[in-house]
Amino acid sequence: MSGGEVSSLLRDGVHAGDVLMLLAAIIYALYGVLLKRWSLPITGWQSTYMLALCALAIMFRAFLATPVPLRRPGAAWRCRRASPPAAVEKGST
Repeated sequence: MSGGEVSSLLRDGVHAGDVLMLLAAIIYALYGVLLKRWSLPITGWQSTYMLALCALAIMFRAFLATPVPLRRPGAAWRCRRASPPAAVEKGST
């Protein structure tokens, strides 16, 4: 990991995680631009919940593919706390 230092990146080279982070930043920026450009007929709340449902549909298959011994008992609660509905709840107060 470069840790945000260009000298470290030049010395150690580019790793897969660096490329994935760059790709994620570009896609998120594109998402933000397109969201502003398109006039969606839904509110911010609806958009947030739809995004959460899409993420659930995609990630639930990965959860089921995880071997049972690797699943931690408290993981579901931590995921719920970090979910978009929780962010909306905390942002509304």
